[in-house]
Parts: sequence; C-alpha cells; structure tokens
Amino acid sequence: MVPAFIVILVVIIFGLRREGRIVREFLQPEVQCGVLRPQSTSSFAVSLGGWVIVDALTRGGMGHWRASRQFNQIGSELAFHRSRVARGILSSEEAARERKLLLAVA
Repeated sequence: MVPAFIVILVVIIFGLRREGRIVREFLQPEVQCGVLRPQSTSSFAVSLGGWVIVDALTRGGMGHWRASRQFNQIGSELAFHRSRVARGILSSEEAARERKLLLAVA
C-alpha cells in the first residue's frame, strides 16, 4: 500500500504543477493589462490548499471565502478554456464563452 500511496502523491503533485503552469501561461494577458495580479494567478491552481482557505477565512469570514473560491474557479476555468482552444480541442467560435468568463473575472 505504501508504494501505491507514494505513486498517487507524485501524480497529484505533478498534476498541480501542470495546472499552475497552464493558469499562469493562459492568464498572462490579464496580468499584463492589470486585471489580475501575478500572485492571484498562482493561487488559482492551488485554491484547495489549506493556506488559501485559512487566509480567506481570517480576512473576511465565510463570505470572503466563498467569493474567493468562486473567483478562483472562474479564473481557472478561463485558463483551461483558452488552453483547450489553443490545442484545437474547442473551436475558436467559443469566443462567447471566453467573453462571459472574462467579464466574470473582471
């Protein structure tokens, strides 16, 4: 069981690192325009991490935590949407969805 546990941990760590790279790469235009801070893009992929949760709860309670969680979800969704369009999985006609996500992030 221990080797299987270690393999699962390694897969999780590599998955989170990959997600972080995708988010940082595909949200770079918003960082350059000033819509997002560079620190916020790094927190999107690890929004389930304990420190992000504790920070949001201590700053504004449950309401702040919910808003932060929703913001992280929308930002990650936008980054992964752009990634799928760039890889050709989705057609570029999905621009309406991207505009909707951009408005939600802004």
